[in-house]
Amino acid sequence: MKHRIPTPDISIWIALCIIILCLAAAAYTYTYMYKETPDYSLSHIIAAAQSGDARTFEEMTDETTISGQLFDAMIQDTDTAEQPSVLLQLAWRPLKTEFTTNTQTYLHDRITGDVDTPSFKKAEEEIDNRLRTFGFPLSMKGWHYVSSSFSRRVDDKTAEIDITFHQNLLNKNITGTVILTRYDKNCWHITGVAHADTFLKNLHSAYKSELTAYNQPVRDKINRLVTLNRLSSQLVRSKDHKQTFLRLQYTPVIKGDPENIKDIEAAYTLQSSDDNTLLYYAEISIYPNKAEATHTSQFLLNPLIPSQYTIIGYSDLSATTSSLSVTAIHFKDGTTWKLANALPET
Repeated sequence: MKHRIPTPDISIWIALCIIILCLAAAAYTYTYMYKETPDYSLSHIIAAAQSGDARTFEEMTDETTISGQLFDAMIQDTDTAEQPSVLLQLAWRPLKTEFTTNTQTYLHDRITGDVDTPSFKKAEEEIDNRLRTFGFPLSMKGWHYVSSSFSRRVDDKTAEIDITFHQNLLNKNITGTVILTRYDKNCWHITGVAHADTFLKNLHSAYKSELTAYNQPVRDKINRLVTLNRLSSQLVRSKDHKQTFLRLQYTPVIKGDPENIKDIEAAYTLQSSDDNTLLYYAEISIYPNKAEATHTSQFLLNPLIPSQYTIIGYSDLSATTSSLSVTAIHFKDGTTWKLANALPET
């Protein structure tokens, strides 16, 4: 009896051919297309940072430009002018050089794992000190890479990618945008930060939100005892118009026994209404013996300070928003209710 060899089903052959073609297409796409994208280069940079390959990271990342852009954005955050003056830029130049050098040292030692060296600790301390000088609320600790978006082409040689980091102190994800520049057919380098000012504003906003929540129990206690009502702000000029004063009036209302209170601390802020840029900040001491009476405080504006120079140029304060809030109450028995200025590190 003859045995007949079964003929393979043509559909099986077609399926095998399709699988082979798909695999070949995937291999081609990875080798000749994906490896040419900024996304691939960024993944290579991230892998280098995570594996301790500082050399590759530094070759493909312009740390000097990036840290310099962040430094400039922090200066801008303290200056209401659209561009810092030439004089101001010259004054900050040595500190900018110091900041970028410390950032390079910090990143190199962080990537290589040399975090117990004197050079790393010195760089970290000096960076944190500089950040505090600019009113930046967070230190270099507690940042971790989370994810990145798909690239967006700006032109044939430039792309942008959003990178998300997790910040431990805030317990939140923060996203910034990096600029990548094509160096050859298969390689892109990180050459800058896009919208550094927006990134910093988002950080400040997230920090402020967390600090407000942290302070809420104390804030509720303070508000139940003391409120500051009928706040008004105005500009007052000297007769020769050579001096300009910021005058504010307000009325403290104490809902308990004022005899138990030693003094009250309050914070005054004046901001532009359109973008909430801080124009003026002052701390005020209030004494309970004048509760329910109108208080007046007056401050001489300094034209050498850019934000105060901006105020001096106003005809009135209609384009601004002011606030006055109690930040601490000191009692005669030594007890103090006080809002925290910063989130606890631990």
